[in-house]
Amino acid sequence: MKNENYRRRIVDAKLEALLHVFGGVLIVGPKWCGKSWTASNQAGSEVYIDSPENRRRAMLIPDDVLDGPAPRLIDEWQGAPVLWDTARRLIDKEHRPGMYIFTGSAVPDFLGDSKPSHPGTGRFARMRMRPLSLFEKGISNGKVSLSMLPPQLSAQRRAYWRGTLKQQVFYLNLFAFGIFLCIWMLWTAKFITIATKTNLRRMLFYRCRTEVGVQ
Repeated sequence: MKNENYRRRIVDAKLEALLHVFGGVLIVGPKWCGKSWTASNQAGSEVYIDSPENRRRAMLIPDDVLDGPAPRLIDEWQGAPVLWDTARRLIDKEHRPGMYIFTGSAVPDFLGDSKPSHPGTGRFARMRMRPLSLFEKGISNGKVSLSMLPPQLSAQRRAYWRGTLKQQVFYLNLFAFGIFLCIWMLWTAKFITIATKTNLRRMLFYRCRTEVGVQ
């Protein structure tokens, strides 16, 4: 369902490619990052499970809710977890790509035994969305990208950071050893001081006894 006011996102191409391979695509991400809007732009039909009426219907007749022109957008699907297993079963039955787009929380809050019985491996592809980038907001012109860096430079940067990390770990261990050494020296010096004072007291005590005995 193409939206005239839709601003194209970087993930649009990825979503389109996944719909050509998998029976369903699960879009996860933080709230208000554009999951529903992006999915709706490529969906053939849609249903919103956050509606109490749709949620009740999904729990009673999940096949009916999943019926519609593909790709069928099921928004906030975790409100009726039974839809997940039903969609997986229909994907196995029809063997068609691009049947469903599920959107919802990155960490669904399932109640009781409502958690789906199957992770959807091989049927659903998982795609994570994030908030608009500077380029998508129109602030950046997008002429410079990390993907433009040559592989050799990327390898050099990885080697640089790997060496830097090793140095940091070495200096951290050295610092920790220095602290341990200082504590050990202080403890040893304190022990020696206590022992010295004790010996001095004993020497004075025996000397006084000797002098008194002589007199």
